[in-house]
Amino acid sequence: VSQSRYEEGTTRFIFVSRIAEQKGLDTIFDALSDPRLQSCQMDFSVDFFGPVENGYDEMFKLNLSKYPVCHYKGYLDFSNQPNSSYETMSTYHAMLFPTYWMGEGFPGAIIDAFICGIPVIATDWNMNREVIEDGKTGRLIPVQDPKALADAMLDVMTDRDAWKEMSQHCHDQAPAFDTKTVLENNLNHII
Repeated sequence: VSQSRYEEGTTRFIFVSRIAEQKGLDTIFDALSDPRLQSCQMDFSVDFFGPVENGYDEMFKLNLSKYPVCHYKGYLDFSNQPNSSYETMSTYHAMLFPTYWMGEGFPGAIIDAFICGIPVIATDWNMNREVIEDGKTGRLIPVQDPKALADAMLDVMTDRDAWKEMSQHCHDQAPAFDTKTVLENNLNHII
């Protein structure tokens, strides 16, 4: 995993999930209205990947038009096109995952980010705390807290060395979530 993306240039944020309000899209767009982020729009971008939920498409398009730093990029197919999907994801600095969806289970998107060495800014919701070590592999923020999300995004932009170090921790942690490793560990506890 190349750490050189943290050396210079525009900070690139990625969102990978279903495009739906409860996945935290409202929190992301509210964070983007923070005056601190408004004043540095040339310094960052936010790219969205995932299927757009029926009934949310008009609101999503409206928000994309309000924030020129945001772009919808379609879908990353980790099942059928893993190489190109991971290659695309690995160009980003941090993943945004401010979910508060009631059905949120084990966050596979976070593991995909870790494989790419991408720290994750996520809500302290359901199993996110089981995967993310706050300050080591990302940041945990309160649910529906746009200011906390804006704070974390600004931190990525201003403290690249810390996020570069987190990127390495993510990459190092990824094998712990490999299916074979998880099954072996669980079987060892049972036996």
